[in-house]
Amino acid sequence: MLRWFARTLTLFLLTLPFSTSVSAQMTERRDPVFRVEPDLLEKGEVHFSFYQLKASTIQKKLPEFVELDGARFLDQEGVTLQLTKLAYIVNKPAGFFSSTQMTDAAWLQTLMGSSVKSLEKDNYQTKARGKMRVYFDSDDLSTVQSSRFVHAVTQSKKLDPITLSGFSTVVMHSADSVEIHNHVPYSPKKTLIVIYQLSVVKKTVEAKKQRLDFIKETEARLVRAYP
Repeated sequence: MLRWFARTLTLFLLTLPFSTSVSAQMTERRDPVFRVEPDLLEKGEVHFSFYQLKASTIQKKLPEFVELDGARFLDQEGVTLQLTKLAYIVNKPAGFFSSTQMTDAAWLQTLMGSSVKSLEKDNYQTKARGKMRVYFDSDDLSTVQSSRFVHAVTQSKKLDPITLSGFSTVVMHSADSVEIHNHVPYSPKKTLIVIYQLSVVKKTVEAKKQRLDFIKETEARLVRAYP
C-alpha cells in the first residue's frame, strides 16, 4: 500500500524543490515510512520523508500514521497534518539518552533551538511550541500515562523492527505537534535515532517554505546537539 501511495504523490512532490540529495547529508525518501538503512546512515547520511496531507487522505491511505496519532489531531475537522520521519546515527552512546538527560530543560532547549523552561514534572514552557509535555521510558512505557501514546509508541516500533531493541523512547507532545524518538544502540559509541513527527499545518505558511524550514532545522539540530 505504501509504495502505491508514494507513487500517487509524485505530482505533489514535483511541485516542491525536490532532489534525492538535498544537501551533503540530507537524503529525502519517497516512502513516508521508509525502511531504515543503518549502513547508509553510518556513512553520515540523514534520511527523511516529508508530507503534508489532509486528514481524510491520511485516514484512507496511510493507516500507519493514523496509529501514531496519540494526540488525536486527525479528529479535528478539516485539519491538514505535516508527517515527517527522520533517521540518523549520532556519535553518542545509547546511555547518553537517559531519563535525566532527556527531561533536562537545558538539553531540550539545545534540541529545539529556542528557550525551554521547566514547569511541574515532565511539563515545560517553550518558545517554539508553547506548553509541552515530555514522556521518557526505557522499555515498559510506565510513565506514559495516555494509553493512546503507549499505542503510538508500540506502533512506531512495529514500523521499524530495528527499534524493538531500543534503549529508550521519548515522546514530546504539545498542542499542535507530537514527536516519537526511538534511541537504538548501534555500537558502543554510536546511537541510531528514528523520529516520527505529526504536526498541525499552519495554513498561513506555504508548504515549500515549511519543507525547507524542516530541512534547515534538522541540519541545525544535528549541529547543536551532536557536533
